[in-house]
Amino acid sequence: MYTEFFGLSEVPFSIAPDPAYLFLSERHREALAHLTFGFNDTGGFVLLTGEVGTGKTTVCRCLLEQLPENTKTAFILNPALDARELMAAICDELGLPYDAHKDTIKTFFDSIRDHLLEQHEAGENVVLIIDEAQHLRPEVLEQLRLLTNLETNKKKLLKVILIGQPELQELLRQRELRQLAQRITARYHLLPLSREDVVHYVQHRLKVADCQRPIFTRSALTQLHRLSGGVPRLINLLCDRAMLAAYSSQQWQVDGKLLKAAAREVQGLEENTSERSNILWHAVAGIAALVAVGMVAWSFWPQAKVAPVIVEEHTIPEWHEVAASSRSLPEGFREIAAVWGVQQPRSDCQSLRGYGLKCLWSQATLAQLIAFDHPLLLKLKDDKNLQFYAVLVAQDGVNVLLHSGGQQLKTSMQWLESHYQGSAVVLWQPPEGYVGAIGNNALPSQVQWLETQLSFLQGQTPRPLRKFDGQLSERVRWFQLANNLEPDGIAGEKTIIQLNAAMDEAPSITQREI
Repeated sequence: MYTEFFGLSEVPFSIAPDPAYLFLSERHREALAHLTFGFNDTGGFVLLTGEVGTGKTTVCRCLLEQLPENTKTAFILNPALDARELMAAICDELGLPYDAHKDTIKTFFDSIRDHLLEQHEAGENVVLIIDEAQHLRPEVLEQLRLLTNLETNKKKLLKVILIGQPELQELLRQRELRQLAQRITARYHLLPLSREDVVHYVQHRLKVADCQRPIFTRSALTQLHRLSGGVPRLINLLCDRAMLAAYSSQQWQVDGKLLKAAAREVQGLEENTSERSNILWHAVAGIAALVAVGMVAWSFWPQAKVAPVIVEEHTIPEWHEVAASSRSLPEGFREIAAVWGVQQPRSDCQSLRGYGLKCLWSQATLAQLIAFDHPLLLKLKDDKNLQFYAVLVAQDGVNVLLHSGGQQLKTSMQWLESHYQGSAVVLWQPPEGYVGAIGNNALPSQVQWLETQLSFLQGQTPRPLRKFDGQLSERVRWFQLANNLEPDGIAGEKTIIQLNAAMDEAPSITQREI
């Protein structure tokens, strides 16, 4: 719609993966170098992680383009499979016949082994690429490790590239997967673009679209880096929406104001900045101050995104029946999402970000997790020693209430401790615009949010504050010590989760009777 207005040959900020717009930042090139080195080694696994939209697929595509011509690739794009389903999917990708009703994991394994040996004798290499690998179950990863046992005296017959979100790193730290982790010859975590890279990224895409003049002002590019967090996919969305807004208002350039408006539209935020500011600056000392502080604290929190609810109790079926319907991680996420008022058939961390929620993956003890006072997605084993997932929604120190497989279950804390597998997810709600730990380099809005929250909890009037200072750091440290957190004076994920609990901004696991 706006291409003719700006004198462009095509839309420059499409989210479609067009090779003509390929942009490799210094971080992307570094990731590519690490993976290329690891791929040429003798090991079986190469690991690439990064947040959604940071360019993992771009790096993988570049890696594939550099592979020798005698390399065959197999792609698994939906890894939420059990071990047998994964083996069948690999056979599909390699063009190997099988009987879907009769073949076992062993027959699949033998078929793949024979094929790899044939390819090796023919001078061919085989690469298996698994995207969204954070959804792989531990037993499926173990099956992949067994496949990489196939080797000659000099090299592996199968190389595996695992691509996933940061949760994949947490998954691979599990003790049961330590043998696989030792076989990873190269790993790289892809960070978002720096401010300088964001500028070059925008200029590159505009140049490919035959742009002849600067469209984004300097202030707009500064805002773009801040609002997108350096994530290429978000950059594309924001730039496209801002250029459309500029066209609609017949502006020849996109400034910071237009970009902010585009960000509010993309993120579904209401234009209430001035309202927040007025509430904040009218907070005064005295009895009215505490009321005002409460209003300010709420204004800085994402409003009306989710409505925490608790499912009512009903009849409890047999344990094995419940566990059988909650074997996979996506099914577990569906349960914890429902506790937060989000109803989806299947869910994961990526989809829940759209509701203003974020995941903290942890391998802490139950006692440490319960201290967060948030619903917990726990990895458990049932009475038949099979894995399943359940959400801890309430506890009183002796008994616990769990949600699993759409059912509500009462059991003892002792039972839970003996069946807990040491891995959990805490779902939490970060402050609006959250990009990381709130410390010296935090945005003014984040600093003010933290100042306001702590002031309310400590019975003080909040200071108008734009920069993280020593006084705020000391107050954070005081809060951390009071909640048995590491007193580093910086508000990281665990500190913010505890703040949420203290401010009653999340469903509590201690507020219900068992």
